[in-house]
Amino acid sequence: MAALRNAVGRLLVIAIASCSASWATFFLYHTDRAVQLNSAANAVLSGAAFRRNPEAGSSLVSAETRTICNPLEIRAAAIIRLRLYEMAIDALDTRQAEERLRSLRSSVKRALNCVPTDGFF
Repeated sequence: MAALRNAVGRLLVIAIASCSASWATFFLYHTDRAVQLNSAANAVLSGAAFRRNPEAGSSLVSAETRTICNPLEIRAAAIIRLRLYEMAIDALDTRQAEERLRSLRSSVKRALNCVPTDGFF
């Protein structure tokens, strides 16, 4: 009977360890939006070339319209919107620059509402 309990206990520990390893591996290879936006914002801050893609635009909108704000996402969204505004100014497109300035202002306001003590803003 003791051998059976030992075997069941070991199987339970192995099952828990396997589930934990699977969970960790899944999240290692499938990053969430906060990580993606934060890495894009860090690239922007480091001076790397920024290429706009449609997926990033939808990520920005979803990060800014969540009911529960994520400080990493909202900060990254504001940084990316700042770079988009700078790119519009460099392109000398006043209509697009005004539109991006409005979105930048609203993004910064949301970020300050979410994290009023963030030193970046």
